[in-house]
Amino acid sequence: MSGDAIVLALGGRGPPESTGIAAALWLDSAAHVASALHSPFVRSLADGSLPKQTFQHYVAQDAFFLKAFAQAYALALGQTQVPEERSTLQVLLNGVDAELDLHKGYAKSWGVRLGQMQVPTATTKSYIDMLLDVALHQSLPCILAAMVPCTRLYAYIGCQLRAAAMAAPNTIRARGPYGSWIKEYSSDAFLGLPASKEALLDKLGSSVPYGTLRKLYRTAMQMEVDFFSAQPGTGPPPAIRMLVVDFDDTCTATDTTSQVFNTATTATVESSADSEKADVQNRLETLKDKLVQNYVQEQQKLYAELLPEGATHPDAIDQQKATAFVDALTQFDRRMNQVVIDSGILKGIPQGRLKAAGEQIGLQAGCLTVLTRAQQAGIPTHVVSVNYSSQMVKAALQRGSLNIVAADGVSAEEHHDAVIHANELTYEQGLSTGGIIRRIQGGSDKDALMSELMHNSIQANSTDGADADAEASKLAVYIGDSPSDFAPLLRADLGIVVGQNRLLRQVAKAHGVKVLPLTAAPANGRGEEGSLYEAESWAAIGAFLFGPDPSKALTPHPGSGQGSKSGIK
Repeated sequence: MSGDAIVLALGGRGPPESTGIAAALWLDSAAHVASALHSPFVRSLADGSLPKQTFQHYVAQDAFFLKAFAQAYALALGQTQVPEERSTLQVLLNGVDAELDLHKGYAKSWGVRLGQMQVPTATTKSYIDMLLDVALHQSLPCILAAMVPCTRLYAYIGCQLRAAAMAAPNTIRARGPYGSWIKEYSSDAFLGLPASKEALLDKLGSSVPYGTLRKLYRTAMQMEVDFFSAQPGTGPPPAIRMLVVDFDDTCTATDTTSQVFNTATTATVESSADSEKADVQNRLETLKDKLVQNYVQEQQKLYAELLPEGATHPDAIDQQKATAFVDALTQFDRRMNQVVIDSGILKGIPQGRLKAAGEQIGLQAGCLTVLTRAQQAGIPTHVVSVNYSSQMVKAALQRGSLNIVAADGVSAEEHHDAVIHANELTYEQGLSTGGIIRRIQGGSDKDALMSELMHNSIQANSTDGADADAEASKLAVYIGDSPSDFAPLLRADLGIVVGQNRLLRQVAKAHGVKVLPLTAAPANGRGEEGSLYEAESWAAIGAFLFGPDPSKALTPHPGSGQGSKSGIK
């Protein structure tokens, strides 16, 4: 099977899957993998913007590392006399020799004289020292745990970039200056190496505590991130002027509307006479089920009308059709909100009760980290939600070091805190009346807010035309997950899709909008017109927007001012 066929067979998502202990170690290092894949070095290499001198430096440093890698394999061979194990290790050693030959070819074509390089950098030396120390003093399973990450990561990156090149050939240049690098690390010959090494790790790894293997694996994976980050001249992460994030199913693990209903039901039952509690509970549960069923049925009818089966799809974005779709969807959401208000199901919630409910909402891993990093970088950050209670949204997000406030309306005033734009229940004498202060009901409202925030972000940070142009060159980023996010995702300079909402992808296809992997975005972050970018995780989003987290580095990077660290966070 060719490299392209492997990528296609897997939906363009990566190399052949690992199993057993190796699979667990890989999943445990997902955040480190995302940091490597979306590092400025890899992104610049992918779109061809990586400076020649940077690649020359990388080739020379990687040659140092590969020689040490070969030494580690030779030491590993001395750890076993089992023929099958020795055969596997010999094949892997031969693979490193072949990779070194490839580097010699790179070096010659790029004018790098490997023999004249003085010494490895501090980051390269730290990785080499760790690897050889493990190879000299620890068991074969531990050696494998320290060596698998490099091979598996390069295979993964190679396949990801090759898939991105197939999806966005004008951006990811598989035939560009670094196309041979992408081709090599997504080739049949290379993809077989991590699988062989992982099979041996799975066979032998049970003899060593998982925690020991995990520490070695993650240390090596972080050193891979450090190695990419240490290459000079890779450039900074994208310049961002504002970040806007949807709440439900984007930040949260599940939709939170039902939690508002459940809180209202519980509060009403609690305030009822004991003799009436069961009847009240049954009545409200029946009402809730009826509202949900009605919403789902009406939504299905609407989508059948707006997205008829068998309809042809445009090759490029149809903005007029997309606007009409978003308007129709928003009118539907407004009607459904009125149905909820008329039902009275939101009456009787004590003021402050939804705050307690919000504190229990589960968030997607990494979401708060991204919001906090944006705030620490001084980037104006906004959270937008169609949730009925901004109080609940605020409570869900006000964790850790994130400072967050609720906006009184949809105005885009400057805040040092992250700002929530959401609806709110109306209260009288400490109890909800069943009414809603309706601020953000659907996609048109989100889009209007996004437009206002983008305009105000330029005005607030510029005093003349030149300043305005400089500010406008920075990115306005929107992150969402559903059809109600469709319009602001398109309006943003970079629209990032989270999750696997098939309906959003159906909507995008119907209106000529491409949903591409985040790896297909240009290094500067400015997306192609009519394209959205799908992130595999919040860790990937954080790495793409801000670069690898320097606080997790094990070795100092040039200009970082950081010293060495001994552990993985």
